Amino acid sequence: MKQAVSMTEATLMLGCSRKTIYRLLQEGQISGFKLGRDIRIERSSIEDYKTKQAI
Repeated sequence: MKQAVSMTEATLMLGCSRKTIYRLLQEGQISGFKLGRDIRIERSSIEDYKTKQAI
């Protein structure tokens, strides 16, 4: 099972705003899914994104 984090945790991990997280999801740079009313972001996609940004 894939690990997922909340929107708040994702903003803390990436050091950006909720608006930026929504944009990254919309652009396909990170992946996530809806769980009821909430959006969960896959931890692996955040790590991949951070790795790509470090290059």
